[in-house]
Amino acid sequence: MPEVTTAQDNAQQGAAQRPRVTTQATPMRMRLAEIERHDWVNNAEFGTTLDDVKEPGYWAHMAKQMTPYDHIECRVDDSTWLAHLLVLEVGRNWARVMVLNHWRLDGSDVAQTILQEQFRIDWKGPQHKFAVIRVRDNAMISKEHRTREQAQDALRNFERTLGAAT
Repeated sequence: MPEVTTAQDNAQQGAAQRPRVTTQATPMRMRLAEIERHDWVNNAEFGTTLDDVKEPGYWAHMAKQMTPYDHIECRVDDSTWLAHLLVLEVGRNWARVMVLNHWRLDGSDVAQTILQEQFRIDWKGPQHKFAVIRVRDNAMISKEHRTREQAQDALRNFERTLGAAT
């Protein structure tokens, strides 16, 4: 029995015989990331969850400045998690983002507190950094110390002023 071929079969055979032409990146299609997109860092407030930042309305105050394909590093003040986000769409007061990566952080390096009798030193996020906290009322006595050691020095100085005043 003779073999019956269709036009589609002939097209597939022709395509199989022709070598595939590969494309290459060109200067017109390749640019520095700094020119093509923004890289943002969002220092989310304590208690913010990953689900919160995935909500388009979360970005209402920043959406005007964002463009699709912008990257956002979102880190919460208590150092419990960090996420890399990609901006997919933006509107006047919303932005739709996609989670590229998400890490839960144990916080052992930055969130762990050193308890003392009346004061403790806490990491209060990238805005306030290390801070001296009075335990009885959680008042922030001193803040914006780059290292725990600087906060401990500030606590020692504060304790000296208390001792001199009494």
